[in-house]
Amino acid sequence: MKTIVKNALVVALIVAGTSSFAQERKGENGKAKMESMINELALSADQAEKVKAIFMEEKEVRKGERTSKAEMEKLSDEDKRIALAQRKLKMAEAEKATNMRLKEVLTEEQMEKYTALKKQKMEKRKEFRKERMEHKPQQEDMHQEEPGSND
Repeated sequence: MKTIVKNALVVALIVAGTSSFAQERKGENGKAKMESMINELALSADQAEKVKAIFMEEKEVRKGERTSKAEMEKLSDEDKRIALAQRKLKMAEAEKATNMRLKEVLTEEQMEKYTALKKQKMEKRKEFRKERMEHKPQQEDMHQEEPGSND
């Protein structure tokens, strides 16, 4: 009996440690992305601090606009579409405000480079989504019954 409890405890600690590590990595990834952008745009220390503050504020706005999965499940399909459209609109407004603030901090050349990097990132994201959607129908087809097997 003690062995079972010990094994369960070890498994729980491993799961908790893995989850904690994944969360730390996610945070480091965000910091690494920011540092990469600072280097790619060749920002001064003053610019870097201002840009970090701008993105932190945008992050808070985005975080505040999230709807929990449980809340979304309670909504009808039509209400979900409305909620998602409203969120998308608010996110676009937040992005527009961020870009306006960035224009005040970055030089014209830096802003052009930022826009190009952002566009490149969006293209990668679109390609990833496209690949993911191409594989999704194949998975669904595996679970369907073959025609004529309703005997």
